[in-house]
Amino acid sequence: MDLQKLSLKLHPLERKVLPVLKKETEFNAITKKSGLQEIEVMRALQWLENKEIIGIHTEKKKIVLLDKNGMKYRKEGLPEKAFLTALSDEFKGLNVITKKSKLSREEVNACIGLLKRKVAIDVKKEDILNVKITEQGKKLRTEPSFEEQFLAKEFPIDLLSLQDLDKLAFDELKKRKDFLKIEEQKTVTVTLTEIGQKLLTTNLTRDVINRLTPAMLKTGSWRN
Repeated sequence: MDLQKLSLKLHPLERKVLPVLKKETEFNAITKKSGLQEIEVMRALQWLENKEIIGIHTEKKKIVLLDKNGMKYRKEGLPEKAFLTALSDEFKGLNVITKKSKLSREEVNACIGLLKRKVAIDVKKEDILNVKITEQGKKLRTEPSFEEQFLAKEFPIDLLSLQDLDKLAFDELKKRKDFLKIEEQKTVTVTLTEIGQKLLTTNLTRDVINRLTPAMLKTGSWRN
């Protein structure tokens, strides 16, 4: 292939993007480094692929992100921790616990169900519901739960990478309203073909006329 002829056929957008591919392979990085708009970069890449100068590879995966409540409780701490902190070895009524923990009634009700499943509290019903902490609850009160450890991670997280306790924490937090959300992420990467690598050794900055002018048509200089 005549690299000089191929070089002359490159569009200005292709000329601007191609040198960036020496170091950058990921679409967002290419866009940032080139200073072009995303649509301009994508067009340039498609044209370069049509000329067999590059190969474009698209990978789709599902990622886990924090939703609004996830971000809130990551900062403030999970409500069940505040609930446990408000308990003692003596039974206390919900009104006392709610006031001491500074939780909403909705949060308190959610904590009761959650902490009963974790055997962290004992509950008895008299005129009102009374709650006290268990030995397991005391342990949970002083140690970070697997949910807390999960919320402290760096997001986004690849959904397929979750294993063991992380998977368990994800399943538990996914049951809670607006804690986690799952989105599909598309990653576009670019590789230079052999032609592309050779083309980068040519002068891509030379002046190229991309359209004919009336003067060129009149003098016939367009032939050159």
